[in-house]
Amino acid sequence: MKFTQRLSLRVRLTLIFLILASVTWLLSSFVAWKQTTDNVDELFDTQLMLFAKRLSTLDLNEINAADRMAQTPNKLKHGHVDDDALTFAIFTHDGRMVLNDGDNGEDIPYSYQREGFADGQLVGDKDQWRFVWMTSPDGKYRIVVGQEWEYREDMALAIVAGQLIPWLVALPIMLIIMMVLLGRELAPLNKLALALRMRDPDSEKPLNATGVPSEVRPLVESLNQLFARTHAMMVRERRFTSDAAHELRSPLTALKVQTEVAQLSDDDPQARKKALLNYIPGSIALLVWLINCSRYRGWTHWITFRTSRRSRLKISCNRR
Repeated sequence: MKFTQRLSLRVRLTLIFLILASVTWLLSSFVAWKQTTDNVDELFDTQLMLFAKRLSTLDLNEINAADRMAQTPNKLKHGHVDDDALTFAIFTHDGRMVLNDGDNGEDIPYSYQREGFADGQLVGDKDQWRFVWMTSPDGKYRIVVGQEWEYREDMALAIVAGQLIPWLVALPIMLIIMMVLLGRELAPLNKLALALRMRDPDSEKPLNATGVPSEVRPLVESLNQLFARTHAMMVRERRFTSDAAHELRSPLTALKVQTEVAQLSDDDPQARKKALLNYIPGSIALLVWLINCSRYRGWTHWITFRTSRRSRLKISCNRR
């Protein structure tokens, strides 16, 4: 979690899209594989059954049919057909083989148990085969047609790959396009960050929200409100400082005058003491008020200051 938080928003969105696309691709591949294998099994089972029925309509009493099969040219016999795509053999009811395809059919063992489909293996081969057994109409022969399971799986895999590989190839292109689009959509945020970085601290100009995504617009509006409040507070602080300096000018001037009077009253200690103490309490009270005002910035202050022989200070503070 900490690692992903250090990544940029564009990288995180790209990773999320990549993970979702990969998971979706894997799930769709599994579903497509399952459906395709079921359809392929149904199709080839139907093909096996139809071929077995076709063989059952032949005149199986022609024993020289095997000789004619052996004389068939290999070019016509095999061609571009896989040797495990289809094979057959015909047995008598006692298990003697009377006819086969001259290829894998020679290795089909006689293991007739019932009519229909059954799984098994060829003699000397560990690969699994799918067989269909059928009895000829006259009841003299057992017809078996087989197909290797691996052939079906390869066929299903080729079909699924033909559908899903183009999507897998398109995934990097989609990622590149997504990163480019994210870069364009996040460009206003980069401009906003640059504007904040170059912004004057006491500027009251609001941020430009043009082109900013709607999800970020409330943040920009809140920042503009914060800047407005900050600027207003700084204006009040400057006014307060200016007013404080103005208010301090008169008592300090009077204090300076009384100090000069005290210096001239060397022969009269009482006059010197009175001159020094005349304006000191008022000045201290003014300084205390300024300190309190600096502590309570959220209060509205107003002051009426009268200068007379003795300064009188009236302060009133009320909440907004």
